[in-house]
Amino acid sequence: MVNRELSSAELRKMTSLVAAAREAVGDEIDICIDCHGLYSVHSAIRLAERLEPFDLMFMEDPVPNDNVEGMAKVTASTSIPICTGEFLFRRDGFRELIQAQACDMLHVDVSGTGGILEAKRIADLADLYYIPFAAHNITSNVRIRLLR
Repeated sequence: MVNRELSSAELRKMTSLVAAAREAVGDEIDICIDCHGLYSVHSAIRLAERLEPFDLMFMEDPVPNDNVEGMAKVTASTSIPICTGEFLFRRDGFRELIQAQACDMLHVDVSGTGGILEAKRIADLADLYYIPFAAHNITSNVRIRLLR
């Protein structure tokens, strides 16, 4: 379910899990969380507020990535870097997100964008707005090479 509201109990549980992870790994290892684009803007902001003390590397897809205005609100409301882009395709899918500076980092699925050349074009567009780019690749290097 998309645009889901988190209950107070769910927020407490998520906070305790991240706290336990941070305690287990210490400050030398980065922790990231992926929200899979499930939450409402209100819930994503509430979650980010609770997780700020744990120095996350990033929060991925706190709201659906086609909700550019909502993503921008979440990004502006937290010190946790907001990362998105895994489910966007081709540079025209990224343009509005990048121009609105609705995230702090792009996580681009190289195979989903059509290959290295299109991913490079997206990276160049992001660079114009000083938005870091990270390649997301759940496939093999062989598949990436075939996409050239």
